[in-house]
Amino acid sequence: MDRSPRPDNVIAFPAAARHAEVADEELMARFVRDGDDAAFEALVDRYYAPALAVARGRLRDDALAQDVVQEAFVRVLRERRRYDSGRSFAAWFYTILRNLATDAIRRRARCLEKMEVFSAGGDEAQRPTADVLDCGALLAVLSAEDREVLICHYIHGMLVREVGDLLGISVEATKKRIQRALKKLKEAVSLNEDQGRTVIRHGT
Repeated sequence: MDRSPRPDNVIAFPAAARHAEVADEELMARFVRDGDDAAFEALVDRYYAPALAVARGRLRDDALAQDVVQEAFVRVLRERRRYDSGRSFAAWFYTILRNLATDAIRRRARCLEKMEVFSAGGDEAQRPTADVLDCGALLAVLSAEDREVLICHYIHGMLVREVGDLLGISVEATKKRIQRALKKLKEAVSLNEDQGRTVIRHGT
């Protein structure tokens, strides 16, 4: 098990030391059977750092990886009574983590597709749905200028001419800037996905 340090903003649980010699499966059994919160805290302490490393390898995005790992532990809490005590806890946990990471990758891809579709529609493009709001981590790879134009147009639903007025440029110049930002976004996603394929995935 990877014992690499966790980020500074993650608090280590005192329970971890008290349960150092207890198997993962027994800790999970105590949590499910007895409601032993300290046992769950010990599992979080053991798994957070390696889970974050796996998520980073899949997603190539630190903020998104942290969100996915946190959601994985939330799932463990919610679905604890579905855990099969005869099964490896690590196998169960990493299945949850991989599924969440896959969902995050799909949402990111849908976000990019929606932006491209909206762009093709010009001023009359369909207003973006709530799915586009999942794109914060993806937009973070862009420069502040490119990020601003995409957020204004796609997330806040401003017309091209309205974005142009805000930036003090022509409609044509605004369209070109949007297309340029979309191109950079697509290139960044493609690069990250190519890099992610070279990472050896935990448990595969």
